[in-house]
Amino acid sequence: MTTNLDNSTNAPWRHQAAWARHAYERRADLDWWRTNAPEDPRSLQARSWAYALLAFAKHTAVVATAADLDRVLDSLAPHQFAAIKMGFTRHLSRGGRRLSLRDELRLGKVSVRGRTATLLSVITHDSTREQLAKIIQQELPALLRDGLLAPASAENSAESISIKIDGIHGVRQLDLEGVALAGLTDAKAGRVLAAPHEWPPAVVQAAAQRLSQKAAQARSPLAVTAEENRWFPDVPWRHSDDR
Repeated sequence: MTTNLDNSTNAPWRHQAAWARHAYERRADLDWWRTNAPEDPRSLQARSWAYALLAFAKHTAVVATAADLDRVLDSLAPHQFAAIKMGFTRHLSRGGRRLSLRDELRLGKVSVRGRTATLLSVITHDSTREQLAKIIQQELPALLRDGLLAPASAENSAESISIKIDGIHGVRQLDLEGVALAGLTDAKAGRVLAAPHEWPPAVVQAAAQRLSQKAAQARSPLAVTAEENRWFPDVPWRHSDDR
């Protein structure tokens, strides 16, 4: 199977433009998208196919080739994924269409992995993004680690994103701005502070804050401690009726 793209160094870009026009003309041809699914998911042909699939093809073709789309997007370096994502942002700003896959996702007719769900969340309607959010949530640690998802961005509501700390143990460099940490018990907070170099700074800070607050709650107020230990015997700590 091949996209029949000439991607040599000196190949004129009109060859790819002609292929893109052909892909647009075949947007409803399910067999064509299946036949042209790339053999090498790391090739430029594969990226061109994936972009054209999401930009032009009918939703039935996207559903039918979801596994191939997963392979392509999973093979991308973070900067390549970011470039495609930015391309779709421009595509939409110029009147590009949005996909609707809500029912297919809800009924289990299509299954995609985290990277595909993240990219689809850029180009789908709100109702579809609600279904995609469930997939993104499951693979959130890997997506954040690879820098493929900005938690506080407009495409994801910060209030809807939480992450279990067990899934990010050992990942030191991780931006958790806008992400709620779940599963941080006193015992886990103690383990985090025992080896802070193994955790993201945000987790270490949350663990320290949790235990410091607990310690503060366990301590008696200073005035009570002073009265009980008679630090200042001449000070009337309690008002008396027989003054």
